[in-house]
Amino acid sequence: MQNNFLPLPVHAIHKTKKYVDTNFSVQINNRLLPRTECVKYLGVIIDDKLNWKPHVTLVEKQVSKASGIICKLRHYILFRSLKPVCYSLVYPHLQYAITSWGSSSFSALNTLNIIHNKLVRIMTFSKFNTNVCKLYEDTQILNIDNL
Repeated sequence: MQNNFLPLPVHAIHKTKKYVDTNFSVQINNRLLPRTECVKYLGVIIDDKLNWKPHVTLVEKQVSKASGIICKLRHYILFRSLKPVCYSLVYPHLQYAITSWGSSSFSALNTLNIIHNKLVRIMTFSKFNTNVCKLYEDTQILNIDNL
């Protein structure tokens, strides 16, 4: 009895820095696996250059959505109640698999840092040019570098 089982979403990623070999192909049980530039596996987007930009972009979108919710909610609840809401809406997205994507380049993480700083300013009703280092210290909220 021959087992022809192959898990459904199977893709081949050829990790490369610059040169992409277009003739690269992977076969399992005489089935050609499709080549993709990025794959979502267990909620983490892994790309062929391992620079994590697609995953960081996804996290940026999720944090931005939560920032909008917190911006509306901050007018109705106190800060001490808003802080746990922030930790439940934002930090799971930031902490999930951060050991992998957290070491990506400064340019990849810069926009995420900006969005997170904006969130802290929103929570504290601060102006857009307020120094966030003082806000992180006063509110005892962790920034991305300390996660």
